[in-house]
Parts: sequence; structure tokens; C-alpha cells
Amino acid sequence: MPNVHDLPASIRVIIESAYGQGIAEVFWIAVPLAVLSLAAIAFLPNRPLSTKTAAQTLAEEAEEVAIDLADAEAAAGVPSAAVITRGSEDRPARR
Repeated sequence: MPNVHDLPASIRVIIESAYGQGIAEVFWIAVPLAVLSLAAIAFLPNRPLSTKTAAQTLAEEAEEVAIDLADAEAAAGVPSAAVITRGSEDRPARR
């Protein structure tokens, strides 16, 4: 890009005018977007930062789901799939 001050005066005026108008248009677009963004940020919920890693959070959620499932099975009277009665694996299947 050539130096603007090295251009002839008539061309320099046109280029400076084009830059000025372009920058003014960009600011006319950017200012309302900035105000809208700040308003949107103001309405975001304030949540405290977590002290746990994602892996710890997932492990706790998995544990809670397993406990809820066990409670639901116990309440419904459904035998748990994890419980194997002693000696049942040695018996032949009945027909």
C-alpha cells in the first residue's frame, strides 16, 4: 500500500475521505452491538466457579445415578442385576 502523503493532492483527498467514511460506518455499527452485548451480559446469571474438575463432577453424578437406580429397584422389588446368589452359577438350568 502506498504512503498516502506521497500521493497527489486530489487522490490523497479521495483516499482520506474514503478511510474516514469507512471508519465512521464501522463505529456506527460497532457501538450499538457493544451496547447490546453489555446489556446481554448484565442479564447473565451469576454462578460461582466450581472447585471440582469435570472428571470429579462426572464421577459424582454417576454415583448419584447408581444410588437412585438401586433405590428405585429396591422400592419396586426388582432384584438387582449385580446381586448373584451363592451357588446359583453351579446349578444346571431347569427345563
